[in-house]
Amino acid sequence: MVGVSYIEYENLEEPKASEIDPAALLSLAASEDWKHHYDCLNLLRALNRFNRDYFLSEPVQYSFVRDQVDSLRSNLGKCALMLVKEVFQAGEAD
Repeated sequence: MVGVSYIEYENLEEPKASEIDPAALLSLAASEDWKHHYDCLNLLRALNRFNRDYFLSEPVQYSFVRDQVDSLRSNLGKCALMLVKEVFQAGEAD
C-alpha cells in the first residue's frame, strides 16, 4: 500500500528545473498511477508558490486539477482543493 502525506504550503520546496519541463508535468498528469497525480498536484502547488507566472501559463493544469477535485481518492481531492485555495490566495496578494 502506498501512502502519501499532505505537505503544508510553507513546506513546499522550490521545483528543480527538470520538474518545470511541460513534458514532465504532462507525464505525471497522464499517468494511470494516482501517486503520480498526487505528485503532479504538489508540483503545481510549488509552481504556484515559487514560479507563479509559469504556473499560470500552463493550460494543461486546469482540466487536470478539475478532475482531481472530483477524485474518489480523498487525498487527491484535498490536495486539488488546497491548490485552488492557494491560487486564489496568491491572486489576492498580487
